[in-house]
Amino acid sequence: MHGKRDLLHVKELRERFLKETEALCGDSSLKPWERVSAAIGIARFTPGRDKDVEDTFRQADTEMYNMKKEMKAGKSSS
Repeated sequence: MHGKRDLLHVKELRERFLKETEALCGDSSLKPWERVSAAIGIARFTPGRDKDVEDTFRQADTEMYNMKKEMKAGKSSS
């Protein structure tokens, strides 16, 4: 079962995923439609802080949109 193991290493998995998509995005040997980018958000439900699963989804959504903003800012400054 990978679920528990993956949950313990979520930060490392996130970084690996982002590095791999960043490499694809910057690979000039690929066609434009083969170059991908991704903005992701990860959040864990925390009893006492989160009222329901929607709170957790909102946190992940906020993280994803913040990453999108950073990505756009990086593209416009290049």
